[in-house]
Amino acid sequence: MKAWLKRDLRRTELVVAIIVVVLIAFRLALPAILKHEINQRLANIADYDGHVDDVGVHLLHGGYSMHRLVVKKKGARGNEPFVNADDIRFTIAYRDLLHGRFTSDIVITRGVMNFETGASPQAKQNLGSAKTAAGVPKPARPWQDAFKDLFPIKIGHLELIDSRIHYLNKSADPPVNLSIDHLELTANGLRTRPDPQTGPLPATITANGRTIGGGHFHLEIKVEPLVQPPHFTLKLALEQVDLTALNPFLLHSADVDVGRGTLEVYTEINASGGNYQGYVKPMLTNLDFHNRKDEQRPPLQLLWKDIVAAVTRLLRDKQQKQVATVIPFSGKFATGSNIGVGATVRTLFYNGFVQALRRGLESNPAVAKKGG
Repeated sequence: MKAWLKRDLRRTELVVAIIVVVLIAFRLALPAILKHEINQRLANIADYDGHVDDVGVHLLHGGYSMHRLVVKKKGARGNEPFVNADDIRFTIAYRDLLHGRFTSDIVITRGVMNFETGASPQAKQNLGSAKTAAGVPKPARPWQDAFKDLFPIKIGHLELIDSRIHYLNKSADPPVNLSIDHLELTANGLRTRPDPQTGPLPATITANGRTIGGGHFHLEIKVEPLVQPPHFTLKLALEQVDLTALNPFLLHSADVDVGRGTLEVYTEINASGGNYQGYVKPMLTNLDFHNRKDEQRPPLQLLWKDIVAAVTRLLRDKQQKQVATVIPFSGKFATGSNIGVGATVRTLFYNGFVQALRRGLESNPAVAKKGG
């Protein structure tokens, strides 16, 4: 009897040891397996090539991490990578399990997204899926499918750390180059429904960063994430941007450039029930249109620049030296926008001849009333 028990115990110990060895071997091999699978899926995105250098597995947190992710446009010479990131961590959000929600957290460190347009379609980089000449989608995997494969659980929390969004228009003359650097973004409650505790807009998105020209970027959104049409409030402030850094954009869009000036933009938008309304408040301070390149300009361009400079001097208030207005707009997501041209012009003259508009958000009562 004792011999039988000893043999049975040894068999049990052997089985357990084999299982442990198999589990350890599987755990050691899992990062390589995941890396191969992820690279296979990235390689199948329409018009793009992608790869990751390394993959880590975090069993206790129920997730994994990708290190040094790079995605490039196929056949586009000279393009920066469309997407690259030093580190992306994907974990299950156990805190949401207590509330009956199966969601995930994604934290991206030093992520970069480069949007580019150029003279040739091959140089274009964006989030759209590839299409044939007839406008029919190609039989390749779009971004949406690849993203769902990499992050199969609905995202409840998203965080960007020291990241960057970059836009380059190579076909413009001169090329337009805009960016938000050192971007810090936090999005919470992306799968949360309204209740008495969270209120009608349970998800929040906040972002801060530095723009081209040394400007400060701040964004705050409150949204009900699981409804259509959209229901949200948005506040955006762009402050202390050196206008000379935007000269390529100004030349491309308005055929003028500046020698000095500061730009600030404030925006509020509220949407509910398929309707939206809001405003944009641009403010230009200490404008000076003269610069060293003026002597190289064609006469007609100089004349146009002098006209623009004269108009801005006329509309500039005498104390703050600023040109500013509030552009109201409203509309329906299904049909489009209506812009308050008359109100825009009246506010422009009010700022120049009556009282300078104050910096900051307007806290427009009509807008505030519409939201949430």
